[in-house]
Amino acid sequence: MSTAQAAPTTLSPWISKHRQLIAWWLPLLLICIAGLYLRLAYLGSDLPYNNDPPVNSLGEALADPQVAHRKMVTTVEHPTAGEVRMTRTPLIFPHVEGNDARPAPLLGQHTIEILRDVVKYSPEQIENLIAQGTVQ
Repeated sequence: MSTAQAAPTTLSPWISKHRQLIAWWLPLLLICIAGLYLRLAYLGSDLPYNNDPPVNSLGEALADPQVAHRKMVTTVEHPTAGEVRMTRTPLIFPHVEGNDARPAPLLGQHTIEILRDVVKYSPEQIENLIAQGTVQ
């Protein structure tokens, strides 16, 4: 007979009860610890490091000459909000469709197309979902 204890098959009750909270906070805690570690490592090194690195405000970032040159901020017409200023994708390819910025879709605007073209639902299945009130 072996005297080794079997590994527990369940988590402690506290961890089980607070699993979602732990899953939300643990990555943030690890990021903070890693950032602190990197700052402390830089303090004792010869690497150029400023405790207050310049960080642009949103207004400064959008007014940057390179942002203007690349036309990263554009105005689009939204069906309910009117003219809206928004940023474009930073990946712009000259001969690729879809480089133009589009307004955010309205709730349910593309639901039928997605169910039909992506999920491959039949018209009857889509009609059933509409009749049940699952989609609009």
